[in-house]
Amino acid sequence: VSVKILDLILLKNRNGSSSIYHLLGNSLTDIPSPSEYIKLYAPNTVPTENVERDLNSDKYLQLLLTKRIGEGNAGWVNVLPYNENLIFLSDARGNYDFVIKNQRGKVFNHQLFGNNLKRADIPSFIEDYRFERWYYFEYEGNRELDGHNSEKHYYLNGGTVSNYPGIQTILREYYQYKGVYHPEHRSSNVRLDGFKQVSINEKEMMVSELITIGDLINFLKENAEYSKNRQGDSLAPINSESDITLPASCTFFDVLAYINWLEKQTGVPLRILSYSEYKSLRGENWSEPKRGQDSDMTFISTSGEKYDSHPPYMAQNDFDNLHLRFPKPLHNIEENGLRFIDSNFFCEWLLEGVQIRSASLTSFYMDDYVLRASGPQDSTGKYKGMKTGFRLCYELKKH
Repeated sequence: VSVKILDLILLKNRNGSSSIYHLLGNSLTDIPSPSEYIKLYAPNTVPTENVERDLNSDKYLQLLLTKRIGEGNAGWVNVLPYNENLIFLSDARGNYDFVIKNQRGKVFNHQLFGNNLKRADIPSFIEDYRFERWYYFEYEGNRELDGHNSEKHYYLNGGTVSNYPGIQTILREYYQYKGVYHPEHRSSNVRLDGFKQVSINEKEMMVSELITIGDLINFLKENAEYSKNRQGDSLAPINSESDITLPASCTFFDVLAYINWLEKQTGVPLRILSYSEYKSLRGENWSEPKRGQDSDMTFISTSGEKYDSHPPYMAQNDFDNLHLRFPKPLHNIEENGLRFIDSNFFCEWLLEGVQIRSASLTSFYMDDYVLRASGPQDSTGKYKGMKTGFRLCYELKKH
């Protein structure tokens, strides 16, 4: 069996073919473009010579791929424009298909969070839903090219692999930068009780203390249907403190449902702090993480047995019934007139849907990659001996 050298080269480099095998430019047509489109991205901290070396390698592979495809008839499709809205596709075997301008390949899914949260329970600050609707129903640009340019824009402006926020987030921010998409800016003149006015990132904001167990209990009583149908960790065992003024622990979806409910009560566009806002609010008031340390929380069984460290393996139902209590005494850090739990095993939910450890400002997995190393959104953190709470905020209107 004879194998071409060209095929061997392409086969050996097949894992990197995603950067060259796409519909950008004309590399996969019978009129190849001299302009190369390489889907290869790197932070601006990577040495230029390294980037150039990888780009030149991929450009060479793209030339080989174009040459190889051009040697045969297999895989070629004839593109037959009928009018500006309809294109027919055919091949040498008599197969055909057609493409209608701006027709989507699948039905739009209004349930952004699946079974975890009904559309009616999603608060107004969740920009993802509004953006997804706009992108599906209104936008008519070149989506693949936009995706390519958004990645380049992200890395050229200081983005890193370690805190990569996700494809859709990068795309939305790119469209905002281009002035194509305009997010809703929500603010209020109302000053709610229990909120502290602080300056964050050139914005005047109202920020609350951590939502308490009593607050959460009241919400669940007022929203019996949500309480009955909610998904994720059981709330009672992790919020069983005798002092209900202590911070509540809940899932990200509980946070969203709570904000949606309270937003309707107050008429104020409530949300939670973003990662950058939280970091700015805390300043230098944090401590180095002590990796490998046991949780300072206490697991207690229904019979009253206490576990000094993480309990032994047990059936899921038995673990779900375990109580998780705060350490005594529970220490706080104060910054900007607000209190923060001084424990590496207490997290706060952030706007990006990720958790940040309160004492060390590290991720759910205790590394520096908060935006990327997120824990499950339907978890309270209990399985890691942690509690996860939240505080509310909103922006004040500028005068």
